Amino acid sequence: MITRVLTASLIASAIVVLLWAPKRIEHWDKTMSPQDRTAFQKAVWALGH
Repeated sequence: MITRVLTASLIASAIVVLLWAPKRIEHWDKTMSPQDRTAFQKAVWALGH
């Protein structure tokens, strides 16, 4: 149950990132806190591996 929720949220995050324009992502990356950036990178890594 919990893994399904995590998987769904990771997929949703990936879709949001793919839909965003590159400039938008760069701006968001600059305004993100270090904790948020780390969590985001872990989510991306989990999706890619």
